[in-house]
Amino acid sequence: VVYMDSCELRGGLTNDVIRKWRKLSDFQAFGNNIQGEIPTALGELENLKVINLAENNLVGTIPSSIGQSGNLLSLVLRNNRLTGSIPPGLASSTDILHINLSENDPDKDATSGIDGQIPDFFGSFTKLSKCVCVLL
Repeated sequence: VVYMDSCELRGGLTNDVIRKWRKLSDFQAFGNNIQGEIPTALGELENLKVINLAENNLVGTIPSSIGQSGNLLSLVLRNNRLTGSIPPGLASSTDILHINLSENDPDKDATSGIDGQIPDFFGSFTKLSKCVCVLL
């Protein structure tokens, strides 16, 4: 378990560091100043159940590997500067309970951010209790 909430962290997360956390089950680092892209290695962590990187300065797309382990229960990436669509790898996490991808608008002009449609695979999320996805 890693909790680094509101610690005024700066800089980026690297795949090399994330891969060393092989047994990580809960990664929460919201409310910091983490910059750069979300490491694809997060999708490689088989025990990872919770990802909360809300309120940072993450850019780029959500890696397609996120959720591929099938164990993810909560994905919170709210209030960053992410773009693109909801990754197909998330379809493997059929027991997911919570998804929040809202407030991702890199230009703060309501013309960019997470876009596209709610994927059909969301229908397989029978345990989903909260989903906040503002798509442009």
